Amino acid sequence: MMVVYHHAHDRLAGVYTALPNPLGEAGVDLFFVISGFIMVLTTSGSPAGPRTFMLRRVARIVPTYWIYTSALALFVALLPRALNQKVTLLHYLKSLLFVPHIAPLDQSIEPVLPPGWTLNYEMFFYCLFAASLLVTAAYRVPILVLALVGLVACGSVFTAHGPLLIAYTSPLLLEFAFGALIGSLYVTGRLARLDRKAGWSMICGGTAIGVFSATFVLPRPLVDFDTSPLRVATYGIASVLIVDGALTLERTGTHARQRRPLLAPLGLLGDASYALYLTHLFSIVGLRIGWLALGLGAEGLSWAIAFVAACIVVSAIVGVSAYVMLERPLTRAAQKLVRHRLVVASV
Repeated sequence: MMVVYHHAHDRLAGVYTALPNPLGEAGVDLFFVISGFIMVLTTSGSPAGPRTFMLRRVARIVPTYWIYTSALALFVALLPRALNQKVTLLHYLKSLLFVPHIAPLDQSIEPVLPPGWTLNYEMFFYCLFAASLLVTAAYRVPILVLALVGLVACGSVFTAHGPLLIAYTSPLLLEFAFGALIGSLYVTGRLARLDRKAGWSMICGGTAIGVFSATFVLPRPLVDFDTSPLRVATYGIASVLIVDGALTLERTGTHARQRRPLLAPLGLLGDASYALYLTHLFSIVGLRIGWLALGLGAEGLSWAIAFVAACIVVSAIVGVSAYVMLERPLTRAAQKLVRHRLVVASV
């Protein structure tokens, strides 16, 4: 939802002026830290090898991403003036294959579906993580972290040229390393020493660091935000504290032992987070078109808040609907196909 806020507040003239704080960008950093944690958690004690791991990741990520990327490419091809975007065949194919590349229109390192730039990082991290599964569990996370740190160090010492080297040596890779370290501490029980007071302190501290950084430290808009060490030192550290704190509260809270009906909608929204991430720009652009057609205002704080709030609500509804009607059945079918392939291969 932070990413939805970020993209909503810069899609309508006047909204960014009224709401200039870029804190929503930190949603990506939180996403990367959580991703590093989840990969360690889900493979802890699992005999899955690199091939099994990658097939499962592909089944989870690829089908819906390809659908929305293809839908947007088709839309741009049929109505080139409707969106300020250009799609070439090479641009489209590299987007499908998660290859960082230069977009044909504005020379940014961005796929056809703009939020997909983070998935380029994700897929690279998955490849590194799959390789780490070749070693014993005790050395897996240390080797993975050393590899990520080494890549970032190379990018700092030697000037990276070209989209591949820029992406694969970006300081943002450290956020996956942070998450992996949290996962290692979690599965070995070392985080169990923390109590609820520590959990709340970390969440409040991380939030304070994020807000302070967005307001006073980071430039607006953030220049070269995917290659900035300052971003990792601010949003990255804030995300580490928030994830650590949330895990501590989850382990020690009453909701760890009983169901909370009021939290069920948030649980559904969490389940639909990937669908929401892939569809939210469609929702925001559609709402923007309707907003302007109805002659609704865009200047001033009240109109800015109204537009952003509408974007958040509409994006949530569309995201959950897309999850239930498309992503969930498609992912289940892809996972079933993967299981079948793994069984056949084992025979």
